[in-house]
Amino acid sequence: MSPSQQDLYQRFYDVVLNDNTCKTNKYNMYLSVFMVKDNYGRFRNVANALVDNELSSTYVWILQCLANATDNIIPKTFWTDSEPGLINAVSHVFPTTYHFYCLFHIWQNIIKHLKSKLGADFLLFSRAFYSCRNALSIELFEQKWKFMIETFPACRNYMTKTLYANRISWAKCYTPFQFNAGIQSTQSVESFNAIIKKALNSASTLCDVEKAIDKRHEQESQYCKLMDLKAQQTTVGLPHLSSQFFSSVDIVLIYFLTPLVLSWQRFQISQSFTYEGCLASSIFEASIIKKFQLYT
Repeated sequence: MSPSQQDLYQRFYDVVLNDNTCKTNKYNMYLSVFMVKDNYGRFRNVANALVDNELSSTYVWILQCLANATDNIIPKTFWTDSEPGLINAVSHVFPTTYHFYCLFHIWQNIIKHLKSKLGADFLLFSRAFYSCRNALSIELFEQKWKFMIETFPACRNYMTKTLYANRISWAKCYTPFQFNAGIQSTQSVESFNAIIKKALNSASTLCDVEKAIDKRHEQESQYCKLMDLKAQQTTVGLPHLSSQFFSSVDIVLIYFLTPLVLSWQRFQISQSFTYEGCLASSIFEASIIKKFQLYT
């Protein structure tokens, strides 16, 4: 971790994502990548490790190094694939951190193990699975899970042993109050890995790996500086409305929001002056007014 990456982690440690990639160097070492989501809604690389295996002890070492480098700051949620060694390491080093499984990797494994078994029924099974996964209550999840298992018996063995035991890490009904920044998978890390792989190959040295990662990190930093500059200098919509009519609100926004988010909020305030409102005495009357406006 560079000093700037340490700063990023300390600011946006709420949600951390991790994934590994191979064939980035001539020593056949895995590149383990850690990312967070910043206030621009972008995924930022905050730490990397080069290791020669994917054992639980190796992941414990990586996570302990991450904690030591960041004053033992514990992430609130941690996103990974279904790698057993990493799962055990997270529970050992970060016992209070909520662990999510990447939905993309879950589905890829389902395709690998069940598509040939289910054959023509695989499309119907996929709809049943996602309906089950997106259920908003535990009771509804259990009902849909039972229906899926009974309707597609060929999936029973894999789904029960592999996924049902870990349902609290991927089923939506078990995580309603866990902050996840809208994330459902680690594909943002996959995208970062793809960018790094374009600059590297199986003949690259470890110094080449470090240079490629530093170059990408610098590009991300430059983008954020540019967005801050645009937010500070560019006027969008009607100027000064937020400070003129909502000065007390604007003072609070300036204190809490970054320049980019502040510009978005001021734009929304300016837009509010162009809204057309009408007073309705009932929901029925409001629906009639809305239909009338659509036709006119």
